[in-house]
Amino acid sequence: MLRCIVTLMPATQEIEVIPVPLAEAVIEVRFPGEADVERLRGSFQRTVRERFPDLLVPRVVAGESVATMPYVFSRRDRSQAVLLSVNLLGYIARSYPGWVRFRDAFLEHWQHLTDLVPVGRATRVAVRFVNRFDGQLTEVVRRTDLPPFLAPLQLDTVRHEASTRYRTQRGHSAHVQVLWEASNSALSLDFDVALDDLEDVDSLSGTLDRLHDDVEALFLASVEPRFAAELGISVEEPT
Repeated sequence: MLRCIVTLMPATQEIEVIPVPLAEAVIEVRFPGEADVERLRGSFQRTVRERFPDLLVPRVVAGESVATMPYVFSRRDRSQAVLLSVNLLGYIARSYPGWVRFRDAFLEHWQHLTDLVPVGRATRVAVRFVNRFDGQLTEVVRRTDLPPFLAPLQLDTVRHEASTRYRTQRGHSAHVQVLWEASNSALSLDFDVALDDLEDVDSLSGTLDRLHDDVEALFLASVEPRFAAELGISVEEPT
């Protein structure tokens, strides 16, 4: 699913549509296992329903529980979903509303959870963005001055897959996956940036912002500057 930025050109009053290659955005927070999450699933589901009136009730297979796999609370159109297990809260958007609204929506669910089960620390906080370039969008991906994780794109073969792990300038762990299928002109860039331990969950909002900045920096390193400028994306240098 592709999102579009629509702008009105002042000189001509024509509408310019800029496709954004974001297929999926994910926020995930892991924390020390809390057995009470299983007992309070019904209460959490009621709070999720306040935001998702068209909520699909999770199907529970015999023998499964949030101790073995997350419950998935999804909108009927699958555009948004909340994942809950005894040690994880995740939020997925396939129709992206912009970072601030996306982050704040997750934080509302986080507040609902921590009102039910106090969580003192997080063992992992992650922000993940999956971008898919189709057709002419492949032309906006850098072909020169590539970062190391895009080096396979310089090869002239039918299919390339690459996976790279390293530390960002802010000290976060980053996992970048690249899939390039020349046969159908499709390219997927999957950026997953995480902080491996957060002692004070009261600072969660700022932590998410810094992780998001790292993801945007990776995106900027992957596309032509002209395309990034059209999207209005800029990233401040880490301090």
